[in-house]
Amino acid sequence: MDNDLEYKIVKPDQPLSDFVESFWFLQNQSDRDKETTGLPDGLIDVMLFK
Repeated sequence: MDNDLEYKIVKPDQPLSDFVESFWFLQNQSDRDKETTGLPDGLIDVMLFK
């Protein structure tokens, strides 16, 4: 994997665990745009961008 990309999977606390399997985090730590490929997992996804 590219060393400039930070990837994390975080499990939710108990109140959300019945509804949320995990939170995924991908951050580009370089000063260049990176092209990535997202693979479907069969679940509904909500993406937040800042």
